[in-house]
Amino acid sequence: ALVAVATAHLQAQQELSSGPLPINGLASASSQAYLLAMSAAETYLRQQGRHVYISPTMHRDFVRLYARIIREKDDHLSLVRNRLNWGLLRLNNSYEVVRELEQELFALQPELDVKSEKTQQLLLKVAKDADRAGAIRLVVEAEKQSVNEQSSRIQALTNEAKAEFEAVMPEFRAAVKAVEKLDKKDIQEIKS
Repeated sequence: ALVAVATAHLQAQQELSSGPLPINGLASASSQAYLLAMSAAETYLRQQGRHVYISPTMHRDFVRLYARIIREKDDHLSLVRNRLNWGLLRLNNSYEVVRELEQELFALQPELDVKSEKTQQLLLKVAKDADRAGAIRLVVEAEKQSVNEQSSRIQALTNEAKAEFEAVMPEFRAAVKAVEKLDKKDIQEIKS
């Protein structure tokens, strides 16, 4: 009778469960547990003189509890399985994306090689241009130094000429005044 009750409850739980339950084994185990509990209650009564009541509803509650535990484990297993499937799906999608990117990279490799070669050529040209610019800069600096030296000499000559000019100016002014003081008669005398 205990096995029949347990089987009936477990079959009802089987309909709610997503996977098969080992109904016969669970019904037998729950009946064995109930009978062991009854035997332990009798032993306790003999030894301690106290009653422990084990009722058939306890057997039914035990079967329900066991079925609930199995259902919770089954739900947890389904959750883990769903997560695993979702993770595998994402990994598969990632693998597909990586494979497509590898194919694109493989297809673009010749173009990348050409661009890399052009970049190397441009770097060499820039280096040559930088060398030429450095040489031109040295020439310009040498010419600048030469121009500065000539400018310094010209400035020195200008200053010297200005000093001589200013030194001669008083004599020139005196000569101009002397010429202005001359009249026609003095000029005729000088001519003769």
